[in-house]
Amino acid sequence: YAASHGLPSRFAAGREVDVARSPLNKSILDGEPFATGQVTQQELFQLGEEVAAAQVQSVLFVPLRNEKGVIGILGAYARAPECFGQDDIDFLRLAAELVAIALENARAYRAVEELGEEKERFSVRVAHNLRAPLAAMVSMLDVLGEGYTGGMNPTQLQYLQRIRRRATSLSELVSELMVLATSHGIRGERFNIPVDLSGLVAHVGRTFQDRATERDQNFSVDAPEGLPPVSGDPGMRERMLENLVSNAIKYTPKGRKVRP
Repeated sequence: YAASHGLPSRFAAGREVDVARSPLNKSILDGEPFATGQVTQQELFQLGEEVAAAQVQSVLFVPLRNEKGVIGILGAYARAPECFGQDDIDFLRLAAELVAIALENARAYRAVEELGEEKERFSVRVAHNLRAPLAAMVSMLDVLGEGYTGGMNPTQLQYLQRIRRRATSLSELVSELMVLATSHGIRGERFNIPVDLSGLVAHVGRTFQDRATERDQNFSVDAPEGLPPVSGDPGMRERMLENLVSNAIKYTPKGRKVRP
C-alpha cells in the first residue's frame, strides 16, 4: 500500500501484498477490474482477515495503467453490501487513468528536478575547482608585474597585463557561475572557518588595481594588520567583497578616487 484514506491505520500501514499469494491482485494487475458486494471469498485476499476485521463488505479494484502498462491498483472499500455498480466501475476506471497520469508526471518532474540539481552541482564543482588555480595565476602575474622576479621591458609588461586581464575576467566569470548555481538552490560546499580579512582585502585590491588604472581612477586599499578573523565561507566572503569593489569602480566617474 503506497497510500490510503479512510482505512484503519493498522490495515494499510507498511503492508505489502504478495501477488503470488493473491490470485485476485494478479488478475487486476493483468488488467481486469474486480467488484463485489459480499466479501466472502476470503481465500482470494491475502489480507482477507484484515478486510473482515475492518467490517468491509464491498470492494472495487481497478488497474492503474499508463502507456507502459499496469503500475498498480486503485481500490475502494465500503462497509455496506452491494455498494458498487457499473457506473462506479466506470468512474473509478477514469479516476485510475488520471491517477496514473499524475503519478507519471510526478515521477517525470522529479527526474527533471534531479537532473537539474545534478547539473548545478556539477557547475559548482567545476567553478570551485577553477577558482583556486585562477586566483594563484593572478597572484603570480602580480608578482611578475611588480618586478619581484626581475625587470621586464615595455613589450613584455604589456603582454603580461593582457594575460592578467584575461585571467581576471575568467575568474570573475567563474565567480558568477558559482553565484548563479547557488541562487538556483544548490548550496555547494559550505564552510564555517576563520577568514583573514586583511589578506582577503589585499587580494581583492590586487585583483581590481588594473581595472581602476584603466579608468584613470585613484584606487587604494586600506587593510590594517591584525583585523580579527570572521567565520564563514571564504569563497562567499570574497565574492561579496569583489562585487562591492567591482560596482564601486564601475559607477565611480573616471579620475575620481576609489578606496575600499
